Amino acid sequence: LAPPALDVTVVPDSAPSIRFTFPAADTVLPLNLHQPLVIEVRDDYGVGAMELVAYRVTALGEKTEPVVQRTELGGSRAVLARPLMDLSSWGLMPGDTGRYFARAVDIAPNPRAAVTPEFVLRMPDASDLRRNAQDELQATATRLQQIADRAQRAAEANRDKQRATQAGSNGSQRPTPQNQKSQFETREEVQRALAEQAGMSEAADSARAQLEQLAESMQQMGAADPKIQAKLDELNALLEQASASELRETLEQMSAGLDSATTQPQNTKALEELLKQQERFRTQLNAAVEMMQRAIVEQDFQATTQDARELANKERALADAMREGGQLQLRQSQQQDLSDAAEKLDARLDQLGDRL
Repeated sequence: LAPPALDVTVVPDSAPSIRFTFPAADTVLPLNLHQPLVIEVRDDYGVGAMELVAYRVTALGEKTEPVVQRTELGGSRAVLARPLMDLSSWGLMPGDTGRYFARAVDIAPNPRAAVTPEFVLRMPDASDLRRNAQDELQATATRLQQIADRAQRAAEANRDKQRATQAGSNGSQRPTPQNQKSQFETREEVQRALAEQAGMSEAADSARAQLEQLAESMQQMGAADPKIQAKLDELNALLEQASASELRETLEQMSAGLDSATTQPQNTKALEELLKQQERFRTQLNAAVEMMQRAIVEQDFQATTQDARELANKERALADAMREGGQLQLRQSQQQDLSDAAEKLDARLDQLGDRL
């Protein structure tokens, strides 16, 4: 008997699918000129490689040689890539743009390729720079406040531990199984508290490094006046004290000193020392948060003042152009743009008034 016939459908190899899911649009570069991207790549056969291609177009229209970042994907059928474009070394000037696109090639016997549309990264103008700087300052301030709140909760919990430990120390000191268990539990709690404080110190140091980089970017891009720059330098020094390596070394030594022979009075002494360190840390951190908020208000004031001046200059220029006549449709569009800008400025003035 002959077997039944089988229908075979031949499916041709499809080209890869590749797209940007972030930012997926033309946008303004961040203040640090680091643009994060998210790229989604898929293929029915398997993706062999992905390339991110970027180049600069100057204000005069000149194109530089493309920079190609290739990533081997080894035949994966689906990939979500998160490259970071660092344009800080490109020497971008006002009016310059960065252009980028991505392409993917599959691993079929006859490889097929796909290319994304091209997107534009614009250099921020003076107003964008000022507002980006303010947003970055606010993000760092929020991060510092979160660390300060975490430190406050940790200090309260450690004071409760200290009271409980002191109460236990007033009782019997005989090495009973119950006392030994209590000492072990207290020692474990103290070690956890020391580790948590060390983690907060590292988080503060990370925020300090972020602030230092932001201050450098603001100075390079002309987004901060000398007074604000001096305040950021002072703030950076204060954070350096709060997250000093000596503090972390002290915490590590305290943790290493808690061994199986540690007594309850020694646990109590370790907690007392930790509370002193935490109080110093919180005091410096709270001072840093307050100083940061003042810097944000000053940056907001400077940015809003400059925005108002620029808007007034544009309104005068438009009024002169309208008196000369001609290009009515263009002038109406420009007038509407200035009206929208004035509304945004009014909102910023209200926000600044609330801050002040």
